[in-house]
Amino acid sequence: MPTATGVTVELSDAVVRAAGRVLLQNAAATFEPGQVTLIVGPSGAGKTTLLRLLAGLLDEGDEGIEAQGTVTLDGVEASPGQRRGSMGVVFQGHALFDELAPLANVRLAESHRRRRATGGPPAGRSRELLRELGVPLHVRTSALSGGQRQRLAVARTLAYDPDVILYDEPTAGLDSATAAEVATLIRATHASHPKTSIVVTHDYEALGPIADRIYLLDPQARSLRPIDRGQWSQLREQLRPLAADEPSQTPPLVERL
Repeated sequence: MPTATGVTVELSDAVVRAAGRVLLQNAAATFEPGQVTLIVGPSGAGKTTLLRLLAGLLDEGDEGIEAQGTVTLDGVEASPGQRRGSMGVVFQGHALFDELAPLANVRLAESHRRRRATGGPPAGRSRELLRELGVPLHVRTSALSGGQRQRLAVARTLAYDPDVILYDEPTAGLDSATAAEVATLIRATHASHPKTSIVVTHDYEALGPIADRIYLLDPQARSLRPIDRGQWSQLREQLRPLAADEPSQTPPLVERL
């Protein structure tokens, strides 16, 4: 089994406000390398905003959103710019360049990857990643199926060689069978590339089985709290009252490479 190559990500003193409402107050969480961690919450609870905070992708011009907090990578506080270099995002809408071939999409990400002092996979693995993830090389990106586009998005993120992979609502809008396939894809990717993996989702039923740890984002209590494994089967009951009181939707994640 490959050795875990991610970093320990620690979030502390996190505050998230959206549309004038406080969604998180003084929240904290730890994400371990070699683990898949879910952040589960109802739609509009601030999950994507929290992902943006972790990834260093928040812009001051994001109207109606305020988020702050300290993010450390292996114990060292990281600025937004440093986080962008350490984290790769698999966007909800995939954010692919349809005018480029699948191979060109992946090579573009590889060309922007960080230069590590030591370690990391060798460059020039774009074709290998596409083959590993079952993405056809000779089909236009615009002609790929939804599942193939998802796999291409994962391949592109891996080519960037981040320490942390963030998945933004990877099963949104999918039926249960397709959502289960996406969960299998994430788990298989993590098994082959065991970085620090963080998934924000409302779909605990499809993604819960692949998780090593689960946090519940509770906008009513303004908290981000770990859920004991013995209580995972009760997540439906914990989420039901939160979904009934969904706050105003936070703006979608701005998709960028």
